[in-house]
Formats: sequence, structure tokens, C-alpha cells
Amino acid sequence: MVNNFENELRGILEDHGKIVIRSAGSMGEADLVMINPITDQYTLIECKSISHHIYYISNTKKDQKQWHEIKNKVIKNGIKMVYAVRYKKQNALRGKEPHEKWRFWTVQQLICQDGDLPIMNLNDADAMDLLTFLSWR
Repeated sequence: MVNNFENELRGILEDHGKIVIRSAGSMGEADLVMINPITDQYTLIECKSISHHIYYISNTKKDQKQWHEIKNKVIKNGIKMVYAVRYKKQNALRGKEPHEKWRFWTVQQLICQDGDLPIMNLNDADAMDLLTFLSWR
């Protein structure tokens, strides 16, 4: 099943000069792989789309299992990975361009949160907007 929000992010990133590969069916830990053609650096991206302002990884057993697999691989292998969350139906985002509705967290940021399962809040000061994410190293 094609997720329009994944394709939306793919298009936004490609418009900013990145090479983006989509993992069909999200069979691995990442939905997208973004490659910077200038530096040859890559970033794995796990995409989520929600209707409210907070995303709880604890919502489903599938999300919990996926989080633990991602966390362990990032710690063990030093992989550069982010969670990209698209917020929809938020009053604060009405009338905004699609790229303004995305927020990004590194897996390392989420590991540092208190508790076992992280929470991603639209209003979190640590959340990166698109431009900050594109300049993140």
C-alpha cells in the first residue's frame, strides 16, 4: 500500500536536491533512504502520520517492536536515522505548506528521553523542522 505522506516527504526532499529511495511496503526499519549527492551521506527515515499533536510509540505492539529493533541497530552500528512525523488536522498547521507540517527527531534524541518508549510532540523544542533536518549532520 502506498502511503501518500511518504511520497509527499520524498518529493519535498527531492525538491531540495536529495536522492530518495522508498522501501516498498516498508519491509525494513526505514520507509525512505535519503542520500546527499554532495557528501554521499545517507539517512534512514521512518515516517509516521498522525491526526493529533503527539505520537506515542507505545500505541501498538508493532510500533514498540519496530522501535526496539531500530534503537538496537542504531546503537550497535552507528546508523544515522530519524523519525519523520507528519502532523495533520492541527489548528496550528492550517494553511501551512506541506513541508511545514513535518517534524524530525534523530533516534539518538529519542533514546535519550526518559522512559523506555519515546514520545514525539509537535511542540517539542528538540524537534527539527525541514530546514534544520536538511542541514543536520
